Amino acid sequence: PTFQLDVPSVQRHLLAVCTTPTPPEMRVADGIGKACWIEEFRDWLRLNGHIFPLRATSFNSLVKEFVHNRWLKNGELASDSLWFGDDGHIVATSMQWEVSMAQYRTPNDAILKARGYWDEFIDGINAMAPIDADRCWHTS
Repeated sequence: PTFQLDVPSVQRHLLAVCTTPTPPEMRVADGIGKACWIEEFRDWLRLNGHIFPLRATSFNSLVKEFVHNRWLKNGELASDSLWFGDDGHIVATSMQWEVSMAQYRTPNDAILKARGYWDEFIDGINAMAPIDADRCWHTS
């Protein structure tokens, strides 16, 4: 499988990943606990008279226009969430969820339990993914 974000079903899936509520056991921080460029991209498209998801023929040019010198709500550059191949197409992307756990004070068993919830969440995302979405994983 390959990652083809210009396919509308993949765009819808990525947005669904971002907008699906996370259970409290995953310990996503309130407020700015999540950063998903695709949500901001969808909003930008709507403000500029486009429909989300985009057709493959217009996706690459519009996503490049969107990320050019754009700061996301979490304070990071939009371009830092996307990796472009030599052909100009997106080959990978990232999203961030901030987990509310004290780095040095949280017991190991609590960390491993939370990681198990993340494993289940990611397994569910991958099970529902269209073939062109490839696979996702989590890391810290």
